[in-house]
Formats: sequence, C-alpha cells, structure tokens
Amino acid sequence: MGMPRWLIVFTTITVGLTGAAFVLSGLAQTPLPNPFHGSFLTSSALMLNVGIWAIVWHAAYLLFIEKDLRLRRLAAFSAGLFSRHNIYHRILPVLLTSLFLGAFTAYKIMIPLVNPFSHDAMFSDLDRMIFGTDPWRLTHALVGPTGTAVIDYVYVLWFPAFLIIPILVSLFCDMGIRKRYFFSFIGVWGLLGLGLATLWSSAGPCFLELIGHPYQDRYADLLPVAGAPYAMVGQEYLAQGYREGGMGIAKGISAMPSIHVSVAALYVLLARQCHRVFLVPALIFYALILFGSVHLGYHYFVDGIAGTAGTVGIWWMVGKLVSRPAPAEETMGVPAA
Repeated sequence: MGMPRWLIVFTTITVGLTGAAFVLSGLAQTPLPNPFHGSFLTSSALMLNVGIWAIVWHAAYLLFIEKDLRLRRLAAFSAGLFSRHNIYHRILPVLLTSLFLGAFTAYKIMIPLVNPFSHDAMFSDLDRMIFGTDPWRLTHALVGPTGTAVIDYVYVLWFPAFLIIPILVSLFCDMGIRKRYFFSFIGVWGLLGLGLATLWSSAGPCFLELIGHPYQDRYADLLPVAGAPYAMVGQEYLAQGYREGGMGIAKGISAMPSIHVSVAALYVLLARQCHRVFLVPALIFYALILFGSVHLGYHYFVDGIAGTAGTVGIWWMVGKLVSRPAPAEETMGVPAA
C-alpha cells in the first residue's frame, strides 16, 4: 500500500513550509531554525512523550475491559500499532505537524521585519468602540483577584492541551476527522498565524511599551497583571526573545489574530464532530481562553473574534475538500466488541 494521496498533500505542505522557513531566514539574515536544536527538537520530544503515554494508558485501559475480550484487544492493539496503515495515517501526520511547528518560530520572528507592527492603535480603538471602554477593565471588575489567578492558570493549560490533543486525534479518531483536523490545524497556523498575522501586524497590549507605541499608557493600569505570575513569566519570555531576536520554542510576538483562541475554537469544532460529550468542556475552555487573552493583556478582544471566525471558515473549507472515510476503517488494529 503506497502513501495515501491526502498524506502526500499534507507532507508537501508541511515540508514545503518548513523548507521555505530556512530559505527566508537566510534571506532576512535571521537565525536559522536548526532541526536538531531549539523549537523543532523541543516540540518533537514533547509530542513523542505525550504519544508514548497515550499508548501506554490506552493499553492499560484495554486490560480493564470485559474479561473475555481484554487480552485479545491488547494483542490486536500491539500488533497493529506500527502497521503501515498506522504509520501513514496516525504517526506520520503528528511528526509532520511537529516539523512545521518547529519552523513556525522562524516565520513568526520575521513578521515585524516584513510588516512592522502598525495596527495596534486600530485594534485597541475597535475594542473601545465595541465596549465603550477597554474590555480588560470590565473583565477585572467582573472576576477580581481570585478570578485572575484562575484565568492565569487555565491560560497555561492551553499548552499541554495543544500537545495532547493532536496525539489523541491521531490515535483514536476516524480517518475523516483526522484529515479534517490536521489540515485545519495547519491552515490555522499557516493562514491565520502567518498570513493574517503579517497582513495585520500588531504586537498586543502587553508589548506596546516594548515597541515604544504611543498607546502604552492606555494599559498602564493593567500591566503587569497583578496576581498572574504565569502571565508575567510568559510575557517576559516573549519580550526577551523579541529583544534578542533569537530562535526558541514559542518565541515571536503577534496579536492579530489570536492563535490561542483559534486553536481553542478548533477544539470546539473537533468535539462537535468527534464526540458530543466533549463539546461542553471544549466550549468552556474556549470561553476561558478568549476571556483570558484580553484579561491578561496578551490580546485585543477583536483578535479573538478574528481568530474564531477564521478557524470556523478554515474548518468549513477543509470539510468541503476532504472526503469522508470508509465506515469499516480500522481503529489502531483493535477489533470491535
């Protein structure tokens, strides 16, 4: 069985974008993304670790189902784990996604070189026009210091969720959902996180002082956010990366559109199609990330709205382009009960 057509397309996109990152970094004279160091190595190692644990826990789960089936299921699971089918359809997409994400930083640090941050005033003014004031003033009045501590913690949970969910989708979702998710994932990061982020280049409220923007005083009462230690550490990490201009995992600053919110919106769309039991938790997580993006000073409110709308559009478009799987498609080699 040769490589399926959808995976050929997916490989071409991810490898092509990664290769272009090397070329453009050289032309822009920015540090090259070394595939054996920094963001690529880190993202690959983290995803590999999550994948191993997902397999281990699933194998353990199979030992606790109905007695007469558990050993047969575990044997089938083990035998099918590294079949050509699973390598093509489940393992390779995660590795290719990791490859692309490793190169994403190279693109992101080049955004202000291609189009200097010039839209912050417009987005800040839009927020005020929508709410009649700065929306972060409303969020802090609503939840207070205790709510801020909770939001700060939940916002950090975005990163482990970001690592875990692609693994779970790859291992346990059917082929149609996998294809739609991974193409949408690359679309969100590529079209929104690179394309629109460059077109609407903006730094975000917490970095206005860093870039010497005249609106920095507008956020003086917000920053640094009291009672949000994780946000303070994260913002200083990003600010230091901007000052030094070096490569590293999750470096580079960009506000519009919010990829944090976009990825959270993608989870809602995924849950709606995959299993409705996850829909309410996904909606709550999305709402908290959207709320936190404004509350913690990372983003303007309109960043999250643009990210959400863009993600819904990409999910819809990919759904039209990607065919549905055959009903009899196997799931990790595990026979039906």
